[in-house]
Amino acid sequence: KRTKVDPKGGQHPVWDDELRLPVLVDESGDNRTLEVSVWSKETRKDDCVGQAKVDIKETLKTGEFDDWVDLETSGGKRGEVYLEMTYYAAAPPPL
Repeated sequence: KRTKVDPKGGQHPVWDDELRLPVLVDESGDNRTLEVSVWSKETRKDDCVGQAKVDIKETLKTGEFDDWVDLETSGGKRGEVYLEMTYYAAAPPPL
C-alpha cells in the first residue's frame, strides 16, 4: 500500500495517511514482519530513500506501536520515520 505524495515535503515530509492492512493467521508466528520503504518522487525515476523491517509480534499482543523506525539502504542509515500502528482483531479474544 502507498500513502499520498507530499509534493513540498523536502527533507521533512509529512504523511498522515491511514493504511489498513490485513494480518493473516500464522500458527508458526514466523511471518510477523512489516516492511516499510520511503521513496522520493522524482521526474524520471523514483528514488528509494530508505527501508526498514518492523517486527510486529508485540504489536499483535498489545494492540499498539508508536515509535521511530530507522531507515537504511545498502549505504547505511538514511534517517528515520515515525510509525503509529493499531491492531484490531477481527475475531473475539481467546478465552
